[in-house]
Amino acid sequence: MNPPKASATKSCKVCDDASTHERILEAARAEFIEKGLGGARMQEIADRAGINKALLHYHFRDKEGLHQAALKSVIETVSGRILTALPESGTPESPEAAIRLMVRTYMRVLRENPQMVGMVLRELADGGQNLGTLIETVGPMANRLYRTVLDQVGSKTDDWPLIDPIHIFMSLFSMVWGTFLLKPIYSRVLAAAKIRQKFDDAFLDERTEAIADMVIIATLPRRSA
Repeated sequence: MNPPKASATKSCKVCDDASTHERILEAARAEFIEKGLGGARMQEIADRAGINKALLHYHFRDKEGLHQAALKSVIETVSGRILTALPESGTPESPEAAIRLMVRTYMRVLRENPQMVGMVLRELADGGQNLGTLIETVGPMANRLYRTVLDQVGSKTDDWPLIDPIHIFMSLFSMVWGTFLLKPIYSRVLAAAKIRQKFDDAFLDERTEAIADMVIIATLPRRSA
């Protein structure tokens, strides 16, 4: 029986390394969300990933480097999906359609990637010292969102009020993120106010359209009959 070719063996090694690398990142994201950078332990991450600690250090030299890689991986996944969904320029047929597209896309991606919200919440709770990776990675996504608003709204002074598009963008950005980042607070406030509201899929569907409606209503001028 002929031995396996060297190229095939090397290819399998690359596949194994990639699989192990991803398992480590998945374990690290869970550990960092639960305990933060200070409380996380490399041994616990290795145990979650089902590997020994030596192999963990082979892929990532130290905890700080692993933390940055874990944060960057989840941000790149989210921002990549948003950038893919949004147009390169203002192709929606109207400013209303552009805003609604952005809100729906952003809300859907965050709903499908709760680790993104968990990582950001943990970073904020820990003082935000490690948010440099977040800011660096989220920049292109924020730029695309802003340019879409600018393309659709900024040049339409005959139909839209003289509101700087930066405020439209910031309001949209804040309401979408706030829905997820402030969910623990919202839940407690609503309970204290004896308002029964579940943060389930039906509510998030309603919330998505409500955010778009609020941004559109706040920025559209009253048209004469």
